[in-house]
Amino acid sequence: MFYTYRRHFTRKKPDQAALAGLVHEIGKLPLLMWADADEVEVELRSCLLREWHAEIGVDI
Repeated sequence: MFYTYRRHFTRKKPDQAALAGLVHEIGKLPLLMWADADEVEVELRSCLLREWHAEIGVDI
């Protein structure tokens, strides 16, 4: 038999929590697209993701 249970870690509504999960670290997506198109080295790519993803995510 299938049992369901709930754990409440936040007071956010489920739709708000789902949206937050979808846009979490969204700034990495354009950086990855740019890095793949320009064939950026792996070390530089990881540095860019670490340093810039938050700022780009705010702009998005």
